[in-house]
Amino acid sequence: MNSAAPRVHPTAEVSERATLGEGTSVWNPAQIRGGARLGRGCIVSKDVYVDFVIGDFAKIQKGGCCTTGSAGDARHLAHVGHEPTRHHALGSSPEIAETMRLLYARVVRADVDATDLTTAELVKTGENAFRDVQIAFANQLARVCEDSGADFLEVRRLVNRSPGRNVLFAGAGVGGHCIPKDPWLLAAGASVELPLIEAARVVNEAMPARVGELVLEALGVSSLDGKTIAVLGQAYLEGSDDDRNSPTDALVAWAKARGATVRVHDPFVAGFDRSLDAVVRGADAIVVMVAHAEYRTLDLNRVGALVRGRVLVDGRRVIDLAAARNAGWTTRAIGLSSSRS
Repeated sequence: MNSAAPRVHPTAEVSERATLGEGTSVWNPAQIRGGARLGRGCIVSKDVYVDFVIGDFAKIQKGGCCTTGSAGDARHLAHVGHEPTRHHALGSSPEIAETMRLLYARVVRADVDATDLTTAELVKTGENAFRDVQIAFANQLARVCEDSGADFLEVRRLVNRSPGRNVLFAGAGVGGHCIPKDPWLLAAGASVELPLIEAARVVNEAMPARVGELVLEALGVSSLDGKTIAVLGQAYLEGSDDDRNSPTDALVAWAKARGATVRVHDPFVAGFDRSLDAVVRGADAIVVMVAHAEYRTLDLNRVGALVRGRVLVDGRRVIDLAAARNAGWTTRAIGLSSSRS
């Protein structure tokens, strides 16, 4: 921010690409005095301070810091929080929010709702926390299915036939920029305990290790010393090159801590978009961590001729496991007991 300050207009809005918790977008001049940080105000230097941050934007102010409530329009910045089908225009006054709604309605293909700052912050963090809780429930249900001998995919299908039910897919972990952090930001702004949100984070963060346990199970070993594991997928999302907070990173660290050599392939992520054959050749086990189209159509007979051991763990339930078993593979999968894998 210091390096940018000399180059921007005194009232410029600067892209920050950050989402902070509830209350962080409310500007209070009393928080900023004499170049010291008091409360939520963030001092860049004696001449530059962050007015407030919300969503993808930060408002920075140059010149003397205001110490009274007479700053007027200096605090009237609005931003749009987003989800896939809706955007939420927010402002420090209804007029500013409506202005931003009209602006963004011209450039986004989604409904845009005008609202106040606090509501928009809670919508953003609440929406991602809600998805995290939903995913955690699916992952817990998958563990029950593994223990009881049921198939999570069939249980999910039948549950979702009931009106109003929408169990999400279980899987190898939750990544990306928003879901792993937004539940904590939502909780940070609350004065009450939120055990459900915290528990969901614990459940989802444990899923890469659960995949690792399935690898041990499939190999029939208690240690990965001397084993080579080929991991398919580095991105956190199928069809994407975005690997921020990738569950694969957690799995790789888990496996290496237990003595494994790990190779990772991803057709979309730079540095991992190498030959698939080179990654799987000589591997003792293959783990599918991302549901890329290339992995959904994996030629198991061809790959089987390259590996040292035909062991396959499906962390995303995208492989035809019956076909894999018929091709001589030992398989394990999220949400499926060993007796049915």
